[in-house]
Amino acid sequence: NRIQAVEMLAKYQATNSEVGPLCSFIGHNWEWRWREKPILDFLRAVAKNNPDRAIRSQAIFGLGRVYASKSAELVELENWGTAPFFTTGSTINLSSELVEFGSSQSAAAEAERQLQDVIANYTDCRDLRDHGLKPEAPLLKTEAEQELSELLHLSLGKVAPDIEAEDVDGKKFRLSDSRGKLTVLSFWASWCGPCMQLVPVERALNERMHDKPFAIVGVNGDAIQSDAKHAMERERMTWPSFWNGKGGPSGPISSAWNVHDWPTVYVLDAGGIIRFKFTGYGNPTSNVLNGCVDELMAQLK
Repeated sequence: NRIQAVEMLAKYQATNSEVGPLCSFIGHNWEWRWREKPILDFLRAVAKNNPDRAIRSQAIFGLGRVYASKSAELVELENWGTAPFFTTGSTINLSSELVEFGSSQSAAAEAERQLQDVIANYTDCRDLRDHGLKPEAPLLKTEAEQELSELLHLSLGKVAPDIEAEDVDGKKFRLSDSRGKLTVLSFWASWCGPCMQLVPVERALNERMHDKPFAIVGVNGDAIQSDAKHAMERERMTWPSFWNGKGGPSGPISSAWNVHDWPTVYVLDAGGIIRFKFTGYGNPTSNVLNGCVDELMAQLK
């Protein structure tokens, strides 16, 4: 299986000149709910022993991503308990995770150390994932800066950065206007099928919470402002949405929040602290979003 393969790679292939793309793939795509120790052993061995500087940079970046991902998982477990509603049936056990990673804070500190290493010492190295050494491949330093910014400012347990921008009608408002309320911040666009599938779930949730301290705030990623307005009218989206600007999905708000997947949804508690985040939309999403809101709302009482 994959874990056994990684164990063999760590033991015999850490100095191989072909492992760079694999290190990059692991850093970007691995399923973190698998056993992480063999992954860490492999990346550490490559970072320490591979003679190729570009390959070492991929392994160091991968270590940063592993620790950042694990920090996010540990925050969930520390905040919600050993069996929060959205990990029901999961094999994750807080006590065993702490043996390898320590607390969420210690995992975040290690992630920051690895990402800072990439930023400081590998400024010219490029992402090898699906790119090889083509000159148009993104700089790993840029990706590390984005990951570090998300870790420091947008991870669970952090106070959400404020947003001040115009809505789809040109009226300015702030995300912090909803402080004191449990707030769902949803990045959506009319061109995004999964986003529009999520809208009825959000609409029903908004109606169910009409007499509670609750708000939904959207960030719209349509490049044409009228497309956003028409979609909101058609779908009866009565909550406000910031407009991300003419750049559409690459506009200033989504860039500041490091949003690449649409939809991306944050749930903020009444103090503006990020308590939950998910990307994409699938069948379990309705139960997860509603369950998260219900549990946080119960804490306000």
